[in-house]
Amino acid sequence: MVNIQETYANRERYTLSEAKSKVMVFNKMARTKEDSGYIELNNKELEIVDSYTHIGIERHSKVKAGDKGEAAVMIARKTIYSLMGAGFHGYNGVNPKVSIKMWAMYVKPRMLYGLESQILKRKDIDAINHYHKKVIKQLMHLPQRTADAAVYILAGDIPIEGDLHIKILGQLGNIFRSNGVERKLAERQLAMKEGNSASWFIYAKSILERYDLPSIYDLLESPPAKTEWNALIRKKVVTTWIDKVTTEAKSKSTLRHLCKAPYKKGTVHNLWRYASDDTIAVKKAGVKAKLVTGSYTLQADHARFYQNDRSTTCTLCHNGVEDLYHFLLLCPALKIRDQFLEKILDFLANKGLSDMFRDNRPLLTQIILDPSSSVVPCILQSEDALNTLESLSRGLCYAIHSVRSNLLQIPL
Repeated sequence: MVNIQETYANRERYTLSEAKSKVMVFNKMARTKEDSGYIELNNKELEIVDSYTHIGIERHSKVKAGDKGEAAVMIARKTIYSLMGAGFHGYNGVNPKVSIKMWAMYVKPRMLYGLESQILKRKDIDAINHYHKKVIKQLMHLPQRTADAAVYILAGDIPIEGDLHIKILGQLGNIFRSNGVERKLAERQLAMKEGNSASWFIYAKSILERYDLPSIYDLLESPPAKTEWNALIRKKVVTTWIDKVTTEAKSKSTLRHLCKAPYKKGTVHNLWRYASDDTIAVKKAGVKAKLVTGSYTLQADHARFYQNDRSTTCTLCHNGVEDLYHFLLLCPALKIRDQFLEKILDFLANKGLSDMFRDNRPLLTQIILDPSSSVVPCILQSEDALNTLESLSRGLCYAIHSVRSNLLQIPL
């Protein structure tokens, strides 16, 4: 193979650099020069190495499961550190609707660079997915115990595995549309390799089947246009993952107040969308995000976690179980809510809906936590109405949170 490359280079009148050319031995039974033999270029011996970087992609001859994922995470972490000066961090940072866009534009492309041309083990993909979820939770001021489905819905995102699959299938389309060596290699491997092969094309074939896309043999025979193919794979992959996320969210009792209608990738939830960019508004939205995702800990949650070794009684008023309804609407120690509730009910009265909500505790709780839910009347789904309700409910949640924290001497 090296001789063929050298002959072709001489014929085309360019020189291959032996100093920049390295040899990597992937055969586990041949790791030394004596085992693998000498390879020469321009009458000079090529160095045998265990790893080498080519066009920004580092390749290893001794790769363990998880190594590629950890390397991608390291690159993403370095990129994030470089963006911290621009406010790319959670608490006291920019609005998550901005930082999530920064993640998608700057961090994610670097994290996934070159991975579409490699076969990743499950451990590698899990490492990338885990880091993605961890960062998004931090950006939205949410604890790591928050349900993953809630994180994707609030961020308007899908698991990063889906983005990786879009890149892999996009590259597959590019190969099939070309007439280069890669296409000829695809024809040969698809004809000869079995389903359990380590071939990249067999790997891509399994991804096509996962999303119910056209057969890889049909694509090879008649490759679609680039624009058409990219639109198809994006629609299929995104729709599949959004359906999976919303199905998971419906099974979580802690997310009963979060709107679980199919969301749009790239568009954050209204909770962040209608929050302004000032620090106070972002802090208020962060408290509301904890409440709507069920990660705000109340006495009822403590008792459930410790298997009833703790009392469920409210430690502020000592009257009733401190659950979400009690905290938002009933606790007499948190009367600061009244000024916000009055404004919310006045707004509903102007829409002719005050009687529907005044004595309906579940519906009033729903409109405080997520007015974009389908159980809320359509008249309240306009841009102006949602903006007003989000602003008032955001202030209510933060006010009662502040009073509760001060009374219980919990740091804000």
